[in-house]
Amino acid sequence: MSAVLVKVNSIQLILMAFIGVPIQIVNEWIGTRLLCASGAGESMYVHTLGAYFGLTVVFVLHHSNSIDCPDEKSRDETGTNRLYAVTNTYVSICASVVGAFLMSSLLKRGKFDMIHIQNFTLVGGVAVGTVSGSNIGLHGAMMIGTLAGMISVVGFHFLLPKLKQYRIHDTCDVNNLHSIPGLTAGVVGIIVASIGNRSGYLNSLTDVCRDGGKSRNNSTQSAYQAAALGLTFGMAVVGGLITGFMLRLPISA
Repeated sequence: MSAVLVKVNSIQLILMAFIGVPIQIVNEWIGTRLLCASGAGESMYVHTLGAYFGLTVVFVLHHSNSIDCPDEKSRDETGTNRLYAVTNTYVSICASVVGAFLMSSLLKRGKFDMIHIQNFTLVGGVAVGTVSGSNIGLHGAMMIGTLAGMISVVGFHFLLPKLKQYRIHDTCDVNNLHSIPGLTAGVVGIIVASIGNRSGYLNSLTDVCRDGGKSRNNSTQSAYQAAALGLTFGMAVVGGLITGFMLRLPISA
């Protein structure tokens, strides 16, 4: 919703919620139940889908108003992998602070931009979400968090001005706060599934996946993770296009 602040009225926000929430529920059900793609921290199913859904609606509506609004959050997992989830999330967030400070200093030639520091020091929690319940090691969580902090700062510095050229006025910078960290989490999930011990995935999926994913090898699970990420992006864009055109109808304007 923060992507469309000052772009829509209250009726349009309610309509967005009625359309966006079912899309998110269906997408997560397909991803976890049918594709058996791990999403412990909801990075793909909430952050990525919600951000691109909102940005697509903005693209369709295309008004010129603007406002600045920073926000971020994180989430952990339940069950036997709780310790991994808490540890990985905490370490990744700490590392994203370092990454954000480092990249901000590089881009500002030794100085810090407080917008970078305020917005992107917590993106590590989103980026590690997909694999938060897996044994990726402290070094893995640190690498993910540092990379997320750096990429988000780079995205704000270079991509945000470019979005306006394509009629996407990102009022609250959800692209760098949610989209990019969410995509990072999805890619990390693909990599970890392909090269790592999948015990964390199996424990996470046993209670929700229709077959538990127990018969899959690493490459197969990696392919399903990629499919879930692609599905999430596709449903966000298509759902956003449909919603945007509906919000432009006179009855909801």
